[in-house]
Amino acid sequence: MSSQSESVALSLQEILLSISDSLNQAQHQLRSLPPYDEFGRLNTMYTLPYLDFNLQVISEFETAVESKSNASRFNNFMLFRPVTKTSSSKSNNQIVSTISGRFVATIPNEGIPQLILNYQISTKPELHNDYYEFKLTIELTNSIGEIVTNTMIEINYNEGKSNKLNTTESKPPKLSTSEEKTDEQGRVTLNIRLPENSYNNSNIFIFELNSGTVTKSISIAKN
Repeated sequence: MSSQSESVALSLQEILLSISDSLNQAQHQLRSLPPYDEFGRLNTMYTLPYLDFNLQVISEFETAVESKSNASRFNNFMLFRPVTKTSSSKSNNQIVSTISGRFVATIPNEGIPQLILNYQISTKPELHNDYYEFKLTIELTNSIGEIVTNTMIEINYNEGKSNKLNTTESKPPKLSTSEEKTDEQGRVTLNIRLPENSYNNSNIFIFELNSGTVTKSISIAKN
């Protein structure tokens, strides 16, 4: 990208960001209106669904060309050092651009209630074949209190994060399942097995739970 294109992109970026910031502030003030008037009646609430704009942008570019010449002067009495003389010429270019567009309001999460991941883990693990076994129960609900059924939940061990927190590397844990759909109660139940030596060494194990774009991290370590 040329320097002229970079200048145009920068100026347009500042203009568009300024418009979007002003639009956001205006919508915030509209949402901040009191829901009731002084007589207890419902106030009219306003929303900005979209904003059309039409901009005419004039970009001006100035090019300066400098030339240098060396001149020396000598006489019978003194020798002068060469003096640099600079001459410059300038030329201006203008680009006129017309930009039309629309800012459109979008509903958070596409209008669907936000998913919420909750979990419970057993506090007293059982030892089986050099592994401590924990029972993990994950529950999926949404922001309006509904149980979310038949929805996939993934469980993954984050080895990189775990090793950064520990002085010694651990053997990978074992999961009875890495993904499963929620049942009629919106739950998924699985077993997590942690290596006995690493667990007794107070190593920390980080697991990532996710359903779609909703994620949650949990850690398991010996108290």
